Amino acid sequence: MNKYLSVSSLVLAAVLTLTKVATAEASAREMYDSELYYTCDASNAENFAKKYLPVLTCYENEGVIGSDHIQECCSDTKEVSIINANSKLKWLYKLWHANQGGVSAEMELLSQILPVPNHANALADELIKSYDAWNQQQR
Repeated sequence: MNKYLSVSSLVLAAVLTLTKVATAEASAREMYDSELYYTCDASNAENFAKKYLPVLTCYENEGVIGSDHIQECCSDTKEVSIINANSKLKWLYKLWHANQGGVSAEMELLSQILPVPNHANALADELIKSYDAWNQQQR
């Protein structure tokens, strides 16, 4: 009986460990939207990042559009990485809307450049290597 409990405990521990690893990897994959360019520099990276708008969610009251019509919009932040495959430069931008709780027309898109974390830098390097290898095969 103790042998069965010991094996069961080991299996359970292994399953929990694998679940934590899978969850951490899935979280890392969902953390950033990324785009790879060959002709991107610091002056246009932000514009490329802004193509990935944070999702805007709006709620409206049941009234007819007019003085009693109310619309409230909000969005979460979004982080976008832009990668230059030639220069190996990487940028990370945090995007969000100002005027949370206002109407959609008043939601202003803002951005802030962030330092690229080591894990994102390493993943971008792997992406560049893979894309370069694929590009070589296409020639």
